[in-house]
Amino acid sequence: MISTSTSKCPHCGERNPTAKPFNQMGTAEKVAYTGFMGAGSIFFIICAIIIFIILLMLI
Repeated sequence: MISTSTSKCPHCGERNPTAKPFNQMGTAEKVAYTGFMGAGSIFFIICAIIIFIILLMLI
């Protein structure tokens, strides 16, 4: 069984036929769907900018 709140099975990767496509989800659903990956991407970008600024100051 696959939960109706997920897009695929976490164990085997089977796609959930009842899941909404990403482009039809509301904002709250998109935030819940992207979850940690969205926050991780923002953290990575901020770290990259900080490292870039530090490198510029060393030159």
